[in-house]
Amino acid sequence: MIAHMLLRMLDQPDRFMDHQALAQAARVGTHTPTVRVVKVYICNIRAGLAEHGIENAIETGWKSYAITSAKAKAILDFLHQLKDAAADQPEKS
Repeated sequence: MIAHMLLRMLDQPDRFMDHQALAQAARVGTHTPTVRVVKVYICNIRAGLAEHGIENAIETGWKSYAITSAKAKAILDFLHQLKDAAADQPEKS
């Protein structure tokens, strides 16, 4: 769910996405997160990115959020590193 929100914002850097659009991106089955849940997810994304040195990547607008284009490349590079690291891990039996 959180990953879908991040990817949705990465699709259009510098474009503010309102809570409803982000909630739809995070939707699972028939459950759509509330505005409060979207805020918590954004907080979690910010904290996770900050842990890996990507600070101030998400801007807050009027009931909306956007990933800055200046940080989008760093986030995509980080996600590719995670994917590559996961691919290098041996499969568990």
